[in-house]
Amino acid sequence: VLTVAHLKPDRVYLLHSDDPAESRGPAQRLKRLLDGSGLVPKGGTRMELVSDSDFDAVERRLDELQRDEQLPLADCVVNFTGGNKLMATAAFRW
Repeated sequence: VLTVAHLKPDRVYLLHSDDPAESRGPAQRLKRLLDGSGLVPKGGTRMELVSDSDFDAVERRLDELQRDEQLPLADCVVNFTGGNKLMATAAFRW
C-alpha cells in the first residue's frame, strides 16, 4: 500500500497463486482496499494468477501480461512483498 501511495500508478496488477488462504484471499482483500481508497484510478487494480511452483511459468505469465497489456517495460515495477521465494526470484529475473 505504501508503494502504491508513493508511486501513484495508473494500474496495479496483483499477482497471486491459486492458494485461497495464502495468496488469492489476501490479494482480493488488497484489491478491495486499493479499489476503495482512490490510490489507483477506478478499474486500475487487477488480479492476475501466476504459478507458485513453476519458475518458467511465472516468467511466461509476466511476458504475457506485459505484451497483452502493452506495458512499457521501462515503466514496470514489481514489489516483491508476499509470494514465495520461487515467485519472487522468477519475477526478479524477469
